[in-house]
Amino acid sequence: MRYLRVLRLFLLTSLAAEMEYRANFYLGLLSSFLTLLGALFGLLLLYQGGYRPGGWGLEEALLVLSAFTLLQGLASTLLAPNLNKIVEHVQQGTLDFVLLKPIDPQFWLSLRAFSPWGLGDFLLGLGLLLYAGARLGLGALDYALFALYLLLGASCSTASGSSWPPPASGS
Repeated sequence: MRYLRVLRLFLLTSLAAEMEYRANFYLGLLSSFLTLLGALFGLLLLYQGGYRPGGWGLEEALLVLSAFTLLQGLASTLLAPNLNKIVEHVQQGTLDFVLLKPIDPQFWLSLRAFSPWGLGDFLLGLGLLLYAGARLGLGALDYALFALYLLLGASCSTASGSSWPPPASGS
């Protein structure tokens, strides 16, 4: 419960700092929209003549695009700002202060910074997922399984503590 309160404080302070420049949020949303529009344009060009690469229909391709957009939004909202902060701590020599805090350093370093600029990608990806899923006739169970697989993939990669790429064998 303590970590949920700390996470809430992290999110609120990051949002307060980032929302000082609200126009940036709207410009980021516009940029996300135009990027997605460009990807949709490319897909529509590919599928306009009845071509089905790999036997995939347009709706299936839209699902893949929506998964990519969702993950891109999550990465730019949570991963990129925190990885940049870790690099800053190492360069400035302040990582020792983080390690001495009375909270799990991995939690602090992984979730301290939050950037709302990726929320546009996340929301647009979610909208595209719902649209393509409705066109394919997906139900609530399908969406729940998608969310479960996404969470399991994220938790397995963080719980194992492994790094990517895996170490070479036979060295």
